[in-house]
Parts: sequence; structure tokens; C-alpha cells
Amino acid sequence: TDYDQFSVDAAARAAQHNLAATGCDALGRVRAARFDWKEASAPGYAPSFGPVELLIAADCNYYTKASPWLVAAVLAHLADGGTLLLASRDGRAGLDSCLALLRSHPSLVEVSHHTFSDQDHMWTFERR
Repeated sequence: TDYDQFSVDAAARAAQHNLAATGCDALGRVRAARFDWKEASAPGYAPSFGPVELLIAADCNYYTKASPWLVAAVLAHLADGGTLLLASRDGRAGLDSCLALLRSHPSLVEVSHHTFSDQDHMWTFERR
């Protein structure tokens, strides 16, 4: 998901291209949709999709005040037993807050942290 429809459309095109190029059936299940994380924090929010077994949150930490909305969106859409992959660069505004909220949630367990460069990281959480 993304807030910007142009980005959503680009992600959908990339998934379709990769499906055609690789023949990987799993890419046929990729869904791109516009979504405002604040919606997930609203009382009575009912997701229009999900729950999903794998949720990828990449390059999504920009504002500390948005961290609770991002975590609410994760919790609203991630299935029990599902996996969250959070990818980010060091120093992003909101990253520390987001990680603290994810780590403190009783249904989420951090299972790994991978460093790809001196700035690029990925954290894996499972919902139990």
C-alpha cells in the first residue's frame, strides 16, 4: 500500500512485470492498494483486505507521529502467525518509535534483524 496513487500504480505494474518475467505464481497474489494508515486507528476500522500472511513495510518511516498509525495498520492486516518484514535506513524519522511500538506489542515477536549495508536494515516480526 501507499498513500500516493502514482506509487501504488507503479508497484502494481512492477509486480505484473515480475510475474511475467519470472513466472513466479506467488507474484500473482501481490496486491497494490492506496491506503492511509490513520484509517487503521479509527474506532471500528474494518480492513478492506487481509489478514495477510506476509506484510512488507519498506521505506515507510518518515514521521515519528505516524508510527502509531503504521503499527495500527500492521496489526489490522497481519494474520495470526503472519510475518512482518520492516525495511528501513538508519536515521529515518520515526524508525526508533516504530520499532519500540512493534517490540512492545504483546502479539509481536522480533525474530531477526539483518544488516545489508552500514545504513540499510530489515527486521522480521512474527505475530503470535
